[in-house]
Amino acid sequence: MATIILDYDASNPIARKTIGYIRSLGVFEMRNGLDQAMDELKAGKTVTCKDFDDYLEKVK
Repeated sequence: MATIILDYDASNPIARKTIGYIRSLGVFEMRNGLDQAMDELKAGKTVTCKDFDDYLEKVK
């Protein structure tokens, strides 16, 4: 699945209507960062570090 991130002016009526139309099509899954983080947490896709040095070692 591909991800598209849109930044738009929520006070712009054309932008709001466009987003509403895209959502109304029903072919896109709307998610926010918190939803994605919770899914990763539930799936065990997290890294546990003992300390900052351990973190630096794991992100190399």
